[in-house]
Parts: sequence; C-alpha cells; structure tokens
Amino acid sequence: MKEETFKGYIQALGKKESLKIIYDAQENEIDLNGLPKSMNEAESYARFWDSLLKDFSKDVNEVTFFYQEESEVIPLSKFKRFVNFLGAKYVASKIPGEVKQRKVKPLLISSEKGLARVINNREDWEELNLLSKKTKDFSSPYVFTLAPLCYRTLIPLELITKMKLGAKN
Repeated sequence: MKEETFKGYIQALGKKESLKIIYDAQENEIDLNGLPKSMNEAESYARFWDSLLKDFSKDVNEVTFFYQEESEVIPLSKFKRFVNFLGAKYVASKIPGEVKQRKVKPLLISSEKGLARVINNREDWEELNLLSKKTKDFSSPYVFTLAPLCYRTLIPLELITKMKLGAKN
C-alpha cells in the first residue's frame, strides 16, 4: 500500500473512532498519544487496534502498551495489630501500583475477543511472564503447544498505545 494511501486509511480509521492519531511516516509508527481517559475512549482504542490488526497483523514489528503494577499493602504497626487482636478493625493501607510502559517485538500477532494475542521469542516471553505476575492488566501464560506458539502474551487492546509497522527482518 502506498504511503499516502496508508496514512489516509489510518486517519480515516481514527476519525471513525473519534481518535487523535499521530502517524510518523519515517518510522512507520502509529501513536494514540497515551492512555485512554475514559471508558468510551478505551473502547475506541480497542476497536481501532482490532480493525488495524485484522488488515495489517503481518506487518507489525513492535507493540507498546501500558500496564499498572499491583498495589502494595502497607503493613499495620504493632499497635494497630494489637488493637485488631482486641476486636477493633484496622484495615491496612494500599499504595497504588506504578503505571509502566513496555515494548514487545512480536513474531506473530492477532486480535481476538478484545485481546492482542502476541507470540514472542522465549527471552521476551520469560520477562513478560515475570511482569504479568505483578499485574492484572495482561497475562503471559505458558501454553502446552509447539515452540514458539507456547510463548503467548495476551494484551487488552485498549492498553496498546503505539505500533510500529514495516517489513519483518
């Protein structure tokens, strides 16, 4: 597809979903400019990426997504534990987890049921598997099947903010 035609396709898809799209033609990168600010915008992100992956999944070189680490529980002091022992109820405080960004270079990618199914190489999958244990935003389970299909990561489409397209190396 020609560059102007592809850029027009991306802009039309973004306009259909009421999204502001930043397209860098030199890097061949599509950027949705950060996390969605509302549920409607999150649904628009998901529909946009779903449509794009249906047409260009073979051309995806890199996916950038956000995730939030699980909240940390602040342990109760000895006094509060003693008061809890006596019958009063103190609840431990929580510090919200940090929002982080991660890039993935998929071997294969597809969209299904609101999720991007990303097949990674073993090293990337091992890192993602460790990260997925610290968050509820995405999962990276081991699937009993042939390599490399067993190294699968499931990312909700609404958490994807950037994709880099181009011919695979």
